[in-house]
Amino acid sequence: MPLFERWGIPAEDIKSYAVTGCVYIEIPGKNVMRRSVGYFVLPKCLWWALHEGVNPKTGEQRGARTPDPATFKSWEDLLHAYLEQVRFFTTKMEQLERINLELYEKYCPRPFYSAVVEGCIETGKEARRWVYPSMVHHFCQVIGGTNVADAITAVRKVVFDDRLVALPELIRIMDRNWEGREEIRQACLNAPKFGNDDDYADFIASEVHRLGEEAMETVKDRYGLSNRGDGSAVSATYGLAIDTPATPDGRMDGEPFADSTLAPSPGKDRKGPTAVLNSCAKIKTVETYNHLLNQKFLPKFLEDDLKPAFISYLKTWKELQVPHIQFNVVDKKTLVAAQNYPKKYGDLIVRVAGFSAYFVDLSRGLQDHVIARTEQSLT
Repeated sequence: MPLFERWGIPAEDIKSYAVTGCVYIEIPGKNVMRRSVGYFVLPKCLWWALHEGVNPKTGEQRGARTPDPATFKSWEDLLHAYLEQVRFFTTKMEQLERINLELYEKYCPRPFYSAVVEGCIETGKEARRWVYPSMVHHFCQVIGGTNVADAITAVRKVVFDDRLVALPELIRIMDRNWEGREEIRQACLNAPKFGNDDDYADFIASEVHRLGEEAMETVKDRYGLSNRGDGSAVSATYGLAIDTPATPDGRMDGEPFADSTLAPSPGKDRKGPTAVLNSCAKIKTVETYNHLLNQKFLPKFLEDDLKPAFISYLKTWKELQVPHIQFNVVDKKTLVAAQNYPKKYGDLIVRVAGFSAYFVDLSRGLQDHVIARTEQSLT
């Protein structure tokens, strides 16, 4: 509700909000006729920032002309270049969306819809010609923010603090998918990571989300309203990573991203589930957007004497004001067995990211992504 206040939604409408998808948020009955502009792969913005907006294979200028990374004096310089790429590509997506809306208005009017939502009959306007005057209607589903944060943290640690490698050389190593320089990749992997209640990493993560949202909001839609982020990226965190090159967090070319906006990178949260909540609580929803968090617990924590501890954990989540959480309650042994003997596990359902599915129906890569998530323990 405070986020809706920041978006300028009247108090009487805020009280009527609804969650209609993963963490989609709506005002029922209003003319929110176009929601998601598209998916926004944030690690690619970072990749373009590390390459001055130029495709190194073709020499084509595809992103914003940001400074040469050889001139960067600190991790903040990299963050600023990343934010410039976020603004640049938000503008590109908005240009495409304006064309979409113009075509929809001309060729796909919605007379029935217009008759049943508030405002169309009263103003004499078909639904495609106006929109509910708030940022609630127009967003990009952001993907990979945790990886961007961990990547910038790794650059800060490996390049600027420990001086193990210069940034241009790190970029060359990364562009070769770390080939022949595993020691540098391990240094990046071992740099502090979001999700461990470590302010070194968590501060950068909060800045990536907050300033990234500010950059998106500078771009206006055809109605004069700001673009914004949204945490409902579902399994695109796996699928869209396949086309994303290696990144400085130690991620290999094509490896999946963290599975939601608040989730740590798979297996990188090593200090327990409460440390994850403490990290997530440092990212303020009212300064950013609606978020999603996945966690995996062993079944024993919902049984017998351990059940009160899990209930207390949920109370902690609420007290820390982390906006969302959802669980898989299954162990790795069961998931691996389901991969090997799918006919025996046809009824096994898992939470992927904003939706549930039969585990055996998922692709092998997405199954591996679910298996790779940290098994949290309350003991």
